[in-house]
Amino acid sequence: MKSFCWMKLGRSVCFFLVVLGFCSMVAVTFAQDASTQNETTQPDSAVVTNTPPEASSESLQDVQRQVKRLLPKVRPAVVAMEGGSGVIVSKDGWVVTASHVAGRPGRKIWVQLANGLRWPAVTYGSDQGADTALVKLTGHDQWPFAALGDCSKIQAGQWCLGLGYPFSFDRSKPAAARLGRVTMVSAERLVSDMPIMGGDSGGAVFNLQGQLIAVHSTIKQDIQQNHHVPVQVFVDQWSSLVAQKVVAKERELSGDGGEVDAEQAASRFGRNANEVVSVVDAVREKIEPALVRLGTAGGQNGQLDFSISSLGTIVSKDGLVVAKYSELKQPIVAKRAGGVGESIAGKLLAIDPSKDLALIKFEPAAGLPFVPISMAGREQQDAVEQSNKMAPAVKKDALSGTIVFSLLGRPEKRSEHKSTRLGTTIGVVMVEPQAFFGLDSIEFDRWGGGPFSGRRFGFGRVIAHDSVIGPQDCGGPLVGVDGQVLGINISRAMRSTSYAIPIEDVKAFVLLIRPNAKLND
Repeated sequence: MKSFCWMKLGRSVCFFLVVLGFCSMVAVTFAQDASTQNETTQPDSAVVTNTPPEASSESLQDVQRQVKRLLPKVRPAVVAMEGGSGVIVSKDGWVVTASHVAGRPGRKIWVQLANGLRWPAVTYGSDQGADTALVKLTGHDQWPFAALGDCSKIQAGQWCLGLGYPFSFDRSKPAAARLGRVTMVSAERLVSDMPIMGGDSGGAVFNLQGQLIAVHSTIKQDIQQNHHVPVQVFVDQWSSLVAQKVVAKERELSGDGGEVDAEQAASRFGRNANEVVSVVDAVREKIEPALVRLGTAGGQNGQLDFSISSLGTIVSKDGLVVAKYSELKQPIVAKRAGGVGESIAGKLLAIDPSKDLALIKFEPAAGLPFVPISMAGREQQDAVEQSNKMAPAVKKDALSGTIVFSLLGRPEKRSEHKSTRLGTTIGVVMVEPQAFFGLDSIEFDRWGGGPFSGRRFGFGRVIAHDSVIGPQDCGGPLVGVDGQVLGINISRAMRSTSYAIPIEDVKAFVLLIRPNAKLND
């Protein structure tokens, strides 16, 4: 990305002033638009003391409305910097971040703003044990910033919105969203199941009132263990950090109950807890009959083999199935996604190498008693959303912040059920659909989160979401909480990210091969 040249020697003072004035107007505009505004640089007086505990019983659609309302208001306060992210917390440009991102005091660095501009800043003090640090934006005093929430009100099971710049995402665009719930909390540490990775460190954790409650810090190998520093820690250290003091890593944070307790906490309080997943049961039951488990009849002695397989999604009334091509083995066979019933043979009709999509034909008469998904596309969804006069205004084409779920190619683990119903995983759309290029999978693997898909990048425009799926779950649908199919999962890409091909692109592929296909739209 190009940066301004006014910092270089040899440019005229006039040009410097023009550019500085332009950038100031942009920053002022952001400050006026941000609802997170406050009138003081003292974070302790910005702490909210009357925030009620957030109810964990909110419906997913209620949570989605709050997330979509908040995103355009809080994103301007979240910035990118070399090695991580940060959050502006004062009008005059103080930025909280992680110690391992900021480094030593007095460094001159560049900060990437949410509007794509780069701005000079200076690092201040840090506490390596607490993983806290301050950075100061220079040359301007009208910044959008995040109000601080009351950490004493944080509860396990509380929904929270994460924002940051994970590596691989375009840092000239607004921060990528993550959604999760608090699973463990202490005075020095907050643990959530929102998946973060390298580049997110120093980013924001907001409550659903739009107040900053924590800052991204570290992760564990378990993808449900994502650690954040409560903002009260920054408040308590403020004077020391402003004075550019450095506290060496003399201690480990308390409040870590161990791997077993953390896993139990995520199961009880996380975004995939029974109470959350059960909310989408009615929608899931309508979608599941459109899924098949794809295997091969090319096993030893011609035996059927579903040991290495993936999902396929029925998209037409005459037995057309869309799947991830690179996961297929021929000759292709299919059976119910839950693993019961007879297996039937399919014929590979076409592939789209650029998107790794395959179109397979099964004969309904041969035993495919399922229903196809709707391929109506985004237009129908937009019309439904805008017809609700009581709902807050949402940009018509905004997909970022949409809560989604994916069906897994294996039975659910809920103890009260012993059926073959498929498991479900909840997530959120991170950014607007876009292409991701130049990714080095080896570099991204060091943050864990696998296993990953064999082919995981290079599909053109995709929907990036933070649902945790596996390679065997690709080929299944990505579904909104309202039941609208948004895309077909195509890749488990990174710790924080899975990709789906937008449903309108899937539909175009199917109709290109079969113009008269009987699509259920």
